[in-house]
Amino acid sequence: MPRTRDSLLSDIRQLGLEAGDCVIVHSSLSSLGYVEGGAATVVGALMDAVTLDGAIVMPTQTAQFQYPTHRIPPVTDISQFKRLMAETPVFDPASTPTTQMGAIPEHFRTQPGVVRSAHPLYSFAAWSRDSAAIAGTQRMEMSMGEGSALDHLYRRDGKALLMGVGFIRDTMFHHAEYGVDVTPTNQPLVPIPNVAGDANDWRSTREICFIDDDTITRLGESFAAENSVSIGSVGSAEARLFSVRDAIDYGVEWLTREYAANRVTTNCKD
Repeated sequence: MPRTRDSLLSDIRQLGLEAGDCVIVHSSLSSLGYVEGGAATVVGALMDAVTLDGAIVMPTQTAQFQYPTHRIPPVTDISQFKRLMAETPVFDPASTPTTQMGAIPEHFRTQPGVVRSAHPLYSFAAWSRDSAAIAGTQRMEMSMGEGSALDHLYRRDGKALLMGVGFIRDTMFHHAEYGVDVTPTNQPLVPIPNVAGDANDWRSTREICFIDDDTITRLGESFAAENSVSIGSVGSAEARLFSVRDAIDYGVEWLTREYAANRVTTNCKD
């Protein structure tokens, strides 16, 4: 049977998401099975679930704005490097598409009432009566820390919903990294539009060394084993719903222990 807005809403409500909840959503549309209306139907069901009394947040990141030597694979050819530096377009929160975020966040960011933060790498989009407050205070430096949408969700005692994706996609754990004193920092270059608005200046900005896929997977498995996580189905997808605050607090404690034991690996380059 095709999934509909009503059937997805029923699944989401059964999982434990309620009107008035503030939730960050990580998702895979294909995992839900056939959805009549695609991403628009999923976004509509989520909005029906929490209503404007709550809030929906989704990551809307744009890896295409990574500094050329920080891309995967890195750009090392000098002629290609110079061309990319000269021709990379200006990031525009209103029009720049997401990269590798999936169809649901890409549709979500375009909806009426959704506000997207202005960070050219790690933006988030929010739908709420307080959209601007949630998405509009993200800093260029230490981007997923204080003032980010993740920080707002923590302070609002929000929830995290994983639909068809694992903990490896949970950005809550990246927010936790800012609470760990020994988290290393580097100086990646972040693109900032220049005054003319027709090209990008590139400047260094302080950021942390985010944990890599192996570490975040271990952290997620440990969190799930020791904390309350609601598990069910949304469409054909396995879904998990849990407390943002629990995930971040646990992440800080777990990472502090793992750093002390020298068992944390990051994406920082030597």
